[in-house]
This record gives sequence, structure tokens and C-alpha cells, in this order.
Amino acid sequence: MNICDDQRSPLETVMHAEASVAAPRYSRANPFPAKLLVNRRLSGPESAKDTRHFELDLTGWGLSFEVGDSLAVYATNDPQLVDEIIQALGATGDEEVPRPKDARTTLREALLRDYSITQPTPKILRAIAHRANAAPLLGDLLAPERKQDLTTYLWGMEVIDFLTEHPSAHFRPEEFVGLLTKLQPRLYS
Repeated sequence: MNICDDQRSPLETVMHAEASVAAPRYSRANPFPAKLLVNRRLSGPESAKDTRHFELDLTGWGLSFEVGDSLAVYATNDPQLVDEIIQALGATGDEEVPRPKDARTTLREALLRDYSITQPTPKILRAIAHRANAAPLLGDLLAPERKQDLTTYLWGMEVIDFLTEHPSAHFRPEEFVGLLTKLQPRLYS
């Protein structure tokens, strides 16, 4: 089409062009900045569980949310816990490590956003038992026939607990994140 053939006024042309600009695509890399409107505890004051009701303002999201849909919330880990783990590793946090999908970032950023750093997995427990100078109980509890004992032992324990209890188990930052699982989104409907 020739510009001269366009019968719209310059203002209509500009408005039409602005309207056709695509809305930003939101993803984990570009999350929608929803505003938290309500954060109300549902569980009673005596309860050990902290169950909450959240309401989010999705104005400007550009998508519809219908019955049966889920909303994925990508949480971040506690920055203080991240710093404790970095210190236990004898690292600075600036070391380059892999992210779960081949990209690289700093250890601090990976521990904050990419990896689960609370729940100890059998993989990390085996690595600590293998590297620690004195971890006979941990090694014994990892035997298949002691699964229930291990579950009981792990109640309330986090990865940092094992790193501080077994300081002789040294890991390079890249090795350490290789023992962790990917931080999973929490799905809400």
C-alpha cells in the first residue's frame, strides 16, 4: 500500500500503530509484578502449620484466569539462609555456577532463585556422608532398610544443618548446586 493511499489521519495512524504493539509476555524470566492485596492466616494461632489466603491484583496481566486454571508462584529462598550456605561452603557467592537449564549465574543468585536449599535430598546426604570425616550415623541411616529411621531423623532438618554439622564435607560451588534439586513453582488454583 502506498502511504498516500492511506485515508486515515496521522493521529488515527499513530493510535492504530500503538494499539497493535503486543503486550509483554510474562514468564519466569519476566514475571508479572502482581500486587498482593490480602495476606490472611487461615490456620488457628495454636496451629503449627501456617496456612494462608492470598489475593493478588492481576490488573494489566492481559490473560484470563478461569475456574480450573492454576497460577504458578516462583518463590525465592531466604537471603539469610543463602548467605549461611555460602559461608558454610567457604565461598563468596560470586562464583559462577550452572542454572538448571544450561545458563550460568552466580552462586548467590542460583541459591536464591533456582535451587531448593531447604529439604535435604538423599543425593546430598550421601555426598556429605561420603566426604565428612565422621558421619557414621548419617551413612548408616542411608541404608535402604533404615528408610523410616532416616525420615524420622530428617524431620525439621535442612541442608544448612548438615553443612554445619559436617564441616569436613567440602564442596566446590559448582559441585554443591549439582547436588540440589530445582526450585519448583507452587501452583495455586
